[in-house]
Amino acid sequence: MDPIAPVTPLPSASILLIRDGLRGLEVMMMKRAETMRFAPGVYVFPGGKVDEGDHRSYFWRKYISPEAQFDDLALRIAVLRELYEEAGILYTEGQCTRHIGARSSLSSALAYAQDYLAVEQLIPFSHWITPIQAGRRFDTLFYLAPLYREEEGVEDGSEMIAKRWVRPKELLKNWRKGDIPIMFPTRLNLERLSKASSVAEALKQAPHHPVMPILPEYKLCNEAEPKLFIPAEAGFGITEATAQDIAAEAKIMTRMKATRQAQQITRKQLHRDE
Repeated sequence: MDPIAPVTPLPSASILLIRDGLRGLEVMMMKRAETMRFAPGVYVFPGGKVDEGDHRSYFWRKYISPEAQFDDLALRIAVLRELYEEAGILYTEGQCTRHIGARSSLSSALAYAQDYLAVEQLIPFSHWITPIQAGRRFDTLFYLAPLYREEEGVEDGSEMIAKRWVRPKELLKNWRKGDIPIMFPTRLNLERLSKASSVAEALKQAPHHPVMPILPEYKLCNEAEPKLFIPAEAGFGITEATAQDIAAEAKIMTRMKATRQAQQITRKQLHRDE
C-alpha cells in the first residue's frame, strides 16, 4: 500500500441530543476514556462508526415505524445504537429513555420497551470528514435530536466515562479560556447550536443549515505553522480555524499518540509474559 495514501474514512454518526434546561438550551456531551485510540479524554457528542449489523434493514424493520424510509437509515440506526450503548439512553418514539440494562442489546431493549426506535426524529445537522493527514479518519454525519423526557441513562464506563448536560455558550466560554479541549468540528457544531435558546428554536433553525460534506484542509500560507480551512458554503460563518482551534487539535493528536504508544508497550509486556 502507498505509504502516503490517506486513510479511508469510516462511515460514522454522532448525535446532538438537546433539551430545555432551567437556564436555556442544553446539549449532552460525553467524555471519552483516556484509553480510546481516537480523541482520548475529550468531550464529544455520543456516536461512533457504522457496524455491519446497522445495514441490515430487514432486521431493523420490526423495530422502526413502517413510515420511516431514509437513504441514511444505517447511519440513523448506528447513532441511536451508540447512544444506547454509550449513554444507556433508549431513544424511542415514546421517548422511553429508561436504562434497560448495560448488557442488553438495542434490539432486546426495544422489544422490552415495546416501542419503535425514533429514527424519524433525527435531523441532519452537519457532515464532517477527518482531514487526510490524520491516521484515523471518520466520515461523520451529525444529527440533532430533541429529548422531552428526563433521561435516566448511564454511561458505559469503557468508551465514555462521564456525561454532562451543558449550555453550548457555557462550554464554548470554557473552551476559549483554555479549560477544556474541543475538536474543531465539535466547536463549530456548538457555535451553530448556540444560536438557539430553546429546543423549539433549535428545531426551527436546523432545516435552514446547509449540510454538506466538510473536509477541513491544512495549508501552509507563508507561515511556519499550517492553517486549517473549510469552505464558506459550509455555513458556519468562517473559513479558517483559529490558532486556538489548531492548538487544541494538536493537543488532542498528542494525546492520541501517547495513548497508542502506551497500548503498544502494554501489548509487548503481555507478549513477553506469555
